Amino acid sequence: MVREAYLGAKRQLFLDSQKEQLDKLLQDKTDFLRNASHQFRTPLTVIIGYLTDMTVEKSKAFEINAAAETDLNKVRISASNLNEIINDLLAANDINVGKFGINIKDDVDLRKFVDKVLEDKKALIEDRKTEVKIKTKGDDFKAFVDLPKLREAFNNIFDNAIYYGGGKVWVTIDASRKTVFHLVIRDNGVGISRAEFKRVWNKFERGKKSSTINPNGSGLGLYLAKMIMQKHGGDLTGYSKGVGKGSTFTFILPRDTRKDAPQESFGPRIGKRFKKHRDDVVPDEDLIKPLPGKKTEIKKRKKKKSVEKGINS
Repeated sequence: MVREAYLGAKRQLFLDSQKEQLDKLLQDKTDFLRNASHQFRTPLTVIIGYLTDMTVEKSKAFEINAAAETDLNKVRISASNLNEIINDLLAANDINVGKFGINIKDDVDLRKFVDKVLEDKKALIEDRKTEVKIKTKGDDFKAFVDLPKLREAFNNIFDNAIYYGGGKVWVTIDASRKTVFHLVIRDNGVGISRAEFKRVWNKFERGKKSSTINPNGSGLGLYLAKMIMQKHGGDLTGYSKGVGKGSTFTFILPRDTRKDAPQESFGPRIGKRFKKHRDDVVPDEDLIKPLPGKKTEIKKRKKKKSVEKGINS
């Protein structure tokens, strides 16, 4: 009995020692990733700043011809993509160590928010020869959000639509509901199979088609965007009829995500409504309606047969 107690204590000491070593390795990895990311971001910020002055602001200090401007825009797009990947890595790292949070302090007009994103992405949209159409519903577009985080989430999904959207993207800003906004990004591009949809919400997961078209993605975009929306008390859902049939992603955002907001504006109510079909929300006008289940489909088939039988008899 004494021997068993001794062996148990020895085993516990060994496990505690191993845990301590693993915790230190994890902390070292976290510190290295954060420090390295900041070292990358500092020069990138300067590079993007100068490129923006030359191509967007068209500063008189940098007089360039049209051909040079086109090439410099491509460099700016690549630098911005690299900066977004670094931001994604930092955010994923913060999630791993439990330091990822949001600060609801920004009063935002979602129409102006989307317009600003399109303005910032103008060079990418032109480079990818993409047509973007904006549609609005309702008239009160005021939301309380963490603006940098919402921008990061929206940019991740919008960039995907530009890269994989087949040249056409539709953005709907839906303010027709009392408690939530829907920001919908739809494209007619590569699409996603149902099997892939179960995986793409995970870290570092990418669709097969997307990896071929744009091999430089981080595989963190959907994971982070969904996390950010859930931190706002909302959600991000996705829908696709299949490969080659386009995709639709819907940001579900409570009208007021502040702590003193009415209880009905928060996530549990939304989450309950979308629990069954969280990854299969029907696009556009039918966004709020769940997809039909097997029972509904059987009823429809029976109804169709009875109608056909009545016509034939």
